[in-house]
Amino acid sequence: MKKILFLFLIVFELNGQNVESVAYVDNLCYEEEFTERISVVTDLELNTLSILDKLKFKKKKYVKKHHKFFNETGNATRDVIFVSHNNMFPKWYSHPSIIRSDETGIKSYFKEYSKYLPDGWTGGGIDKTDHGEYITNIRTGEKYLQQGYSEIANELYKVWNTNVRTYGFLYNLKYSYPNPTQLEEYKNQGYEVNVTSNLIIIKNSSIIMVWDIVEKTFIKQIIEGSSIVKTIKIYFVYNNKFKTYLMERVVETTPQVFDNGDCYDVITQTVFTNYTDECGQENLMFRDAEHTKDFISDKGLFIYPNPTTDNIIIKVKGYENKSNLQLYDISGSIILSRIIKPNQVSINLDVHELPKGMYYVKLHQGNNIYSSKFVKQ
Repeated sequence: MKKILFLFLIVFELNGQNVESVAYVDNLCYEEEFTERISVVTDLELNTLSILDKLKFKKKKYVKKHHKFFNETGNATRDVIFVSHNNMFPKWYSHPSIIRSDETGIKSYFKEYSKYLPDGWTGGGIDKTDHGEYITNIRTGEKYLQQGYSEIANELYKVWNTNVRTYGFLYNLKYSYPNPTQLEEYKNQGYEVNVTSNLIIIKNSSIIMVWDIVEKTFIKQIIEGSSIVKTIKIYFVYNNKFKTYLMERVVETTPQVFDNGDCYDVITQTVFTNYTDECGQENLMFRDAEHTKDFISDKGLFIYPNPTTDNIIIKVKGYENKSNLQLYDISGSIILSRIIKPNQVSINLDVHELPKGMYYVKLHQGNNIYSSKFVKQ
């Protein structure tokens, strides 16, 4: 068990040499595009395949946005926003649009509706399952699944939270390789370690790991018996904004066998793009109690300082026509409405007379509605 845990942590952090030299980033956004396909290297008689095997030729894909930041309590928070997906889930399944992980557990927010489900979403007909509790916010219309961490997941969150507090959110996305202390630990664990000026190779009978220091790649192969059962290759490219090599692509190849005995490979590729620290702290969508329109918040509305005691500055997207800004209290009552001039991108509001608590801000720009919230202390 000790060996497995040690290996997991080492691989998860890509061995973190010189982690301290990574630029400290406390607010990070990037995009992820995942595709899965199968590859057949021999002639294949399609009429010998089962229906389920034929379905495997469908290309699977999803696009997600990631936002990592520190919340009001100072703990690491990760939002995963699903932009699109094809052939990933059954038609009846209503997939969460946003999944948020923080110190309280995991909240999965739903905005896509399914005609196959009660009330259109996964938790429409039930309140609780073994996995968590389904909740509908009557005031905002938010629908989400609240899940607590398992004991192991909670420990992993604590490790991640500690690391990103110390090193920032780039630390496990940067290219790195084992330092001398870690190489010695591998040897103590029974691994064979070979080091040259360009390569570091660590292996035993069940795993091979290779760091190419020149090409900035990492390869891991899992072995069972005398066969390779999985190969993972991670590519890194230099990022001018952050002045370091960041993860750009992960390719995973897994050999499989059809029911008729023919072989094929499952090939997945995950591409990471658009790394930036210029993103707002609020991504969650909420709905007006009287409407079912989805509110857009991605980079459209950013409030700071948050929390605040007297003033807030609201940064918005420039818009060629007039727009309308509204401030709501936690009961949903409008306490301020202001017309925003064309192309205005910054609004300063004096909120020192407001009672302490949570407030919501909505910006109406044509057909788009951007939203965020802040805390008055």
